[in-house]
Amino acid sequence: MAQLDTLGIEYDCLQKPHSEEIDLNERVWVYNSNEYDLVYSIHGNASGNASVDGCCCFVGGQKDLGLQHVQHLIDYGFETHGSGIHYYEDGTWTDLAIIEDVNHPSILTENGFFTNEKDRNLMKTPDYQQNVANVIVEDIVWYLRRI
Repeated sequence: MAQLDTLGIEYDCLQKPHSEEIDLNERVWVYNSNEYDLVYSIHGNASGNASVDGCCCFVGGQKDLGLQHVQHLIDYGFETHGSGIHYYEDGTWTDLAIIEDVNHPSILTENGFFTNEKDRNLMKTPDYQQNVANVIVEDIVWYLRRI
């Protein structure tokens, strides 16, 4: 991401867009084998209900990062799915490997629903993609300033 490069922020992109999927267990192993300040996992969501839409995030102990992410979403005019934040709870649908199994602060973001026509069409636009990138960069900069 050019914005992170410009800011001098080092990062790894394990799962590059449009590339062969890297197994989740392998990604978790790579995260845990390195010293990362933050693991930021970027996704598009899906639902069996085509009317479900909006952006959200999943966090464990980084509740403040989740709240800040939701604020950045609102600042950029994104609609949120529910409150926009889902907190990790063992044994529930919020029990995600990137949140539970990674030994570093982590956030998983869902940047719209591919199963919702409005979200799907928005996600294809350069403006939407740029605003998602802006939110990600603002989240990362905000977090790194706090540690």
